Amino acid sequence: MAYVRGKRDPKSGKYRGGYADWNGKQADFTGTSKKSETLAMARRFEDEHRQIRLGYRPAPKPMDKPRDFIVSATEYLEWGRAQGGHKGRPWSPVHAAMRERHLIVFWPEKLKAKSINDISLAQVEAVARELMKAGKAGKTVQAHIESIKAFVHWAKKHHYLDSIPLEGIVPIDVTPEKSRRALTTKELELLLSAAPPDRRLTYIVAACTGYRKGELAALRVRSLDVVNSTLPLAAEFTKGKRDARQPISTALCKILKSACMGKKSNAPLLEVDFHIDRLFHRDREAAGLPRSDDDGWLVFHSLRHTYCTLIVGTGANMIEAQRLMRHSDPRLTANIYSHTQKHQLQHVAEAVGKSVIVENTALLRQQRTVDLNGADANACRDGNLDELDIEAGEGVRTLDFDLGKVALYH
Repeated sequence: MAYVRGKRDPKSGKYRGGYADWNGKQADFTGTSKKSETLAMARRFEDEHRQIRLGYRPAPKPMDKPRDFIVSATEYLEWGRAQGGHKGRPWSPVHAAMRERHLIVFWPEKLKAKSINDISLAQVEAVARELMKAGKAGKTVQAHIESIKAFVHWAKKHHYLDSIPLEGIVPIDVTPEKSRRALTTKELELLLSAAPPDRRLTYIVAACTGYRKGELAALRVRSLDVVNSTLPLAAEFTKGKRDARQPISTALCKILKSACMGKKSNAPLLEVDFHIDRLFHRDREAAGLPRSDDDGWLVFHSLRHTYCTLIVGTGANMIEAQRLMRHSDPRLTANIYSHTQKHQLQHVAEAVGKSVIVENTALLRQQRTVDLNGADANACRDGNLDELDIEAGEGVRTLDFDLGKVALYH
């Protein structure tokens, strides 16, 4: 039965009322400073719940009551750190830290949202445009969108939202203006010479295993398998959420074994700073290497590109390269991570030219004689038959028929 308490609340100066809800349980609420108004509210609430009990109105849902944005985001982050990853595994520390920055600091401030019901598609798209105008990379903007999008999907599954407000949001183009490139062996040598010992070892392991920065940070002293010369890593720490076991050379194995002396088994194998990308650029500048050129950017992740390029350079087939890179799609290995240096292409061209031209010198000499005997002077000039020049690279490679060999003139 609807009722009003006899005295007003000393803090708010308002009456407290109550009524029987649709489940038959007592529900309290804060009314107004007038007893008659509070009683009228109690009777109205009780009547609405009576209609629900009789089936004239739908039962209330958890999402009908607005939930605080920060409280909900905190619950989402706790869920993610416990079981939000692939197949119920926890998020990686890097991923968890990024989501926390986005959902506890960035989005509440930008959206001015007090509850998760305040999230709207128009507002999120407006913030995305604002970030793009500020010069943020498409990948950065998309990462912010993915955080809020994953959050509202989680809220919908937990019945905190009746619908997904960001349904149908258009993804941001994340194609970089320039792709990352691999380091040449000379550039890698210069980088290692310029880097301090701790980062030098991190760079070496990255270039010899292809492990990403988050994966490198997850490696522990106990990870080093000296007997089999491998660096295994549990699925919870890898990007693909699959167990990894990267083979390493015996030389690197000895270096890492020496670096582990005196450390506890649970200690980090490498000192991977959170700002390793920034520190990489510092070492790159010290080594005198450009940040970018026509082939692409040099960043810390370039060491993974370098690993793939070195694998292919050893003569490994694409299946072997794909397995070592831990890619599910061989096209990613071939088209994105495997880089070919210009001098390698020229070397291939020289080998092809040798097979086609040098091995058929006599035939080409015979063909030239036939052409010269059967053509008039104008045809010779128009067809460039006076000289047989083959342009390649920086110079002109000319077939010298008198000597029957290929000579290079610069």
